[in-house]
Amino acid sequence: MATLSTATSNFSSLVHALVQKRIEDILRARMVYTTPGSFETAEYEKGGNGQFRFVAYAALAANTTALTEGSPPTAQSLVIDSDLFSATQMGWTVEITDLALLQDPHNLIAVSADRIAYQAAASQNEVVRQAYRRRDGRQVQ
Repeated sequence: MATLSTATSNFSSLVHALVQKRIEDILRARMVYTTPGSFETAEYEKGGNGQFRFVAYAALAANTTALTEGSPPTAQSLVIDSDLFSATQMGWTVEITDLALLQDPHNLIAVSADRIAYQAAASQNEVVRQAYRRRDGRQVQ
């Protein structure tokens, strides 16, 4: 019976590849600004030349004051804010030569598609992060 050990040919490369793949999956999953549920969708402005409007309603502060019998509570103002923005197109390609495709040991088309899809998601997340920081008055870095 053959024994598998760390001295086995390519064992360390296999472990390294598996760990690297898992780390990559973990790190790639952290797109906090475009995670479903962390944002509100914008409304398309009809006749607005490709513009979108995002409407936000400020939260009302917690109220810990008891009501006085016979007196109505003080009315509050609902604060409504909106941002108008335009969409921007972005796009990328990956160059694969015909010879690389012929001798392709790793399905370069699938690898490229995966990398471009991640690049698109990461870029979208970054654009949203920068817009969020500008809106809150934070320095964009």
